[in-house]
Order: sequence, then C-alpha cells, then structure tokens
Amino acid sequence: MTTTLPAFTPEVRQRTAALYAKLKNHIPEVEWALTAPIIDEIRRLKTQKNALVLAHNYMTPDIFHGVADIVGDSLALAREAARAKADIIVMCGVHFMAETVKILNPEAKVLKSSLTVFVILSKTSTVWFFMPVYSAVLKGFLTVIDSIIASSGKSSE
Repeated sequence: MTTTLPAFTPEVRQRTAALYAKLKNHIPEVEWALTAPIIDEIRRLKTQKNALVLAHNYMTPDIFHGVADIVGDSLALAREAARAKADIIVMCGVHFMAETVKILNPEAKVLKSSLTVFVILSKTSTVWFFMPVYSAVLKGFLTVIDSIIASSGKSSE
C-alpha cells in the first residue's frame, strides 16, 4: 500500500495552529509542516469513523497531545478501553495493550501501530515515529474497516 502524505495547506495550518502553540517547544517548525497534516487527517478520520485513540504515557508529544483522546499508563488505558463506546479503538503503545483492549472491549475493532515502532523509537524525528501510527490508522480506517462494514460486520481481531 503506497501512502501519500497529506499536504501542509493554509487550511491545515489554521486548524492545527492552537495545537502547535502547545507543541512548539517539542516539535521544530520544519517538522510541524510534515506532522500537522497527518494529525489533521487522523482527527478527521476519528470523527468520521467514530474512533478513539488511546496513547501510553511514553508516546511522543505529537501523538500524546495531537492525536490521543485518552492518555495514561497501561492500567488507566485498560480501564478506559473497557468503558469506551467507540466503533474503533487505536492503541498507541506496545502490542500486548492492543490485545488487552480487545479483551476488555470485544465489540470494538482494535487497531495498533506496526511492531516496527520499536525500531522507530531510536530515530530522532517525531515524524518517523509517527508514521507507523499513521499507517495503522490509514490501513485500519480506509481498508480494514470499510471491508468489515461491507461484509458481515464481524471483527477478525
């Protein structure tokens, strides 16, 4: 699957300006031009698909503050996952947490970022860390979810 990143348009700049004000000490402006369109697109898709993003405390600021609906440690996230009413839950954290979320909320479609996140943790650019989450969200929202809705509605995870 080839993914084309969304562009940093004046509209994206405007929609993400308040968020960047909170993150400007953590993300350089040059990286924000790459990160903001991704955040903006994920936020749009979350609303469109009734999705919830859970993020562990160690996520980078762009995910923690820019994308996550609920943040916390593993226990807090597990508790919130059990109460969640979303159709889709995206887990930004280690893979076993996505499995825990699915056990606690079996009706939700649970997505997780790729296991390459552990390799990406060594990179210095937040954009490179963010890409597996963005890819998981795009894959899940645009491919997996649409095929599930089109079929029997059963979740395979």
